[in-house]
Amino acid sequence: MKSIILFRHGKSDWYADYDVDHNRPLAKRGIKAAKKMGVFLSELGQLPDIAVSSTAIRAKTTVGIAMDAGDWACP
Repeated sequence: MKSIILFRHGKSDWYADYDVDHNRPLAKRGIKAAKKMGVFLSELGQLPDIAVSSTAIRAKTTVGIAMDAGDWACP
């Protein structure tokens, strides 16, 4: 059966120095949560075939960290 897994970007850093909201980075808490999500999905055997993300820095960073932590081999 096919599945779609959606998750929101990790906690962003409201105090970081960024020019526009689109460039706001993840906070330490967001980085930790992204790692946990990647490992969690791997442990469930839910490795994605493809990962799609917003172009916002916090979203791209979240998916990148989750992919690395969960050892996902998807584009």
